[in-house]
Amino acid sequence: MSNTIRPALETGLPNDHVCMLGMHWKDHPQAQRTMVLVEKIKNRLVYSDRNAYAVTGASGSGKDSFCDGVYKVSNVRFGDVMKDLAFKYGMVPHSTSVYEANRSWRHEPLNNGKTALDAWIALDVIRHYNPFVFVEIGLTKLCRELDISESTNIGTHLPVVFSGMRTELGLDVVREICGHKNMFRVEREGHTPPKNATLDELQVLYPVHSTVYNNCTLENLHALAKAFLV
Repeated sequence: MSNTIRPALETGLPNDHVCMLGMHWKDHPQAQRTMVLVEKIKNRLVYSDRNAYAVTGASGSGKDSFCDGVYKVSNVRFGDVMKDLAFKYGMVPHSTSVYEANRSWRHEPLNNGKTALDAWIALDVIRHYNPFVFVEIGLTKLCRELDISESTNIGTHLPVVFSGMRTELGLDVVREICGHKNMFRVEREGHTPPKNATLDELQVLYPVHSTVYNNCTLENLHALAKAFLV
């Protein structure tokens, strides 16, 4: 990141980065808006008889491919929220869609010696943003998509899938919505995550109900998704 970008970046971001300090997320003074969104979503899922699932896993484990194996009304990817904010505030030169199309670019060094993966997953974005920001953006997006589904009567019984929860708060909030039994982790045998994916430890250690082993073909992984995410 150049020195010309840094001053605008520092002044343009909220100065309210939060540390949970071991407290339950609902006890945090900034949790009120998040709790309102959580209850709203839970009530709407019950009303429409939808299931909600959470899928986590290390970078490159196949969790996105697993999620792609089922039709769903929404896939809330909290990692995409971080990527979009990183692009918006000049932390990375390209948008999310460009990095998705050119996946090797996310590992190339930026002007500050970091990579795009560093910037949007682990370092700059999280350091500058209160973790409640990511969660609220993702949950607000889900509310909009549920509105569209219900108003058009399209996909009214399809499940909701959460993925890319890159903070402990995100994982805790999603567990509140989905329930522990609907939390899955995807693991791929012999896979070593990129060394700069520094939050992968959280994705691997967070307690989930079931582990999906991605050791076969893409077709078999999609078949597992159809069996689990119903």
